[in-house]
Amino acid sequence: MSATDETKKRFCIMCRMLFKLYRFVTRKEVGEDVACRRDAMRAVYNLMNQRRAAADTSELMHQVRDIVSAHIEVSEASDQAKERTRFDISGIDFGRLGQEFTRAKHKHLIMDNLRAVIEERLELTLKDNPLRIDFYERYERIIEAYNKEQDKALIEKTFSDLVRLSQELDEKQREWVREGFQNQQQMTVFEMLFKDTLTPAEIRKVKSVCIEMVAAIEERLAQMIHWTEKEETRSQVWTIVRDEAYKLPESSYPDDVLDGCIKEIYDYFYSKDLAA
Repeated sequence: MSATDETKKRFCIMCRMLFKLYRFVTRKEVGEDVACRRDAMRAVYNLMNQRRAAADTSELMHQVRDIVSAHIEVSEASDQAKERTRFDISGIDFGRLGQEFTRAKHKHLIMDNLRAVIEERLELTLKDNPLRIDFYERYERIIEAYNKEQDKALIEKTFSDLVRLSQELDEKQREWVREGFQNQQQMTVFEMLFKDTLTPAEIRKVKSVCIEMVAAIEERLAQMIHWTEKEETRSQVWTIVRDEAYKLPESSYPDDVLDGCIKEIYDYFYSKDLAA
């Protein structure tokens, strides 16, 4: 049922129609055999539509390992052999992971589970930083190719592409640590303001402004309830963004540019709180 998106969609629609019709009959009226078939279909339907959450790539890779392992018949091996085949979560061996995947019998099921994990990861990422849209677009291209043709080689390539995509996404999400920020929000604001023409001194100044701006916004938001719903509180947040933005290097952020920056940063916090 997970062979393609269209097959999965059609199956789920038919199941919902079936479940709706079953509300008007009793188990006794349809018979035990038919009722058991319905229960089996509901179990499959629920499994196909469950959501998988992944806090970071380490957790995701544990899930990938479990997903693959769950579909591979494993025979007993010596302790030495087990040691050689252990997955290193801190530095995933994609070649080994791909080999494990090729041994699996139910590749479509593995792919469906893996996609659910990555889609959840992308959803969380885009809430934190809408500038990561390029990762989502890359994911869509991978899945589009997967849906067009699903021979053995392409399925295995898609699996590898998805795992690598997730690892690269996680590396990008951890970039704020390397850049000296205290959280992802500061990194997001910095990326909104960054220009290739900035000098090293200006970059340091912009980073400092981003840290102070986000800290000021978060401090004020902690004192508010549903700030997006009131004109007064929205105005207060806008004022914080504007006042902090005016600390940016004037030569690189003239007034005609600064207005757009202020709006983009304000919209980011507004949308982020609405989605929370």
